[in-house]
Amino acid sequence: MGSTTLSVDTYTSLTLEGIETSVYIGNDDDASLVSVEYWEDILENVIGVHCLSGTDGPIVADIGDEEFGNGIDEVLNTIESLRDAADRLEAKLKERQVFLRDQWEFAKNVTTDPVEMSDFYVTFDEYMGERG
Repeated sequence: MGSTTLSVDTYTSLTLEGIETSVYIGNDDDASLVSVEYWEDILENVIGVHCLSGTDGPIVADIGDEEFGNGIDEVLNTIESLRDAADRLEAKLKERQVFLRDQWEFAKNVTTDPVEMSDFYVTFDEYMGERG
């Protein structure tokens, strides 16, 4: 009896709309399934799980209750974690070089000399300065 292998890959990314997860099945370059958790829904869920009567009710503060916890502290901790992640993402962006692909493509079209990609790498600060 033979066996068949099916590869399934997932890719999760942050977008302007929310958190997007794409599922790729087999060797297809197009996602078989794309799911988006929208920021507004995520934020409502973070608050709502700690509220009476869903997201419209008051937030529960069980000070000293280890079983339920303090909803306000838990939301504040989530906010702190998100701010920390945003700061780390910004730091990673700023430490990377930037490849000026449009300038590289233009240079390749106006000369017969070899054009090195690395000649079009700049620092993040240089890039931001060029943007004005």
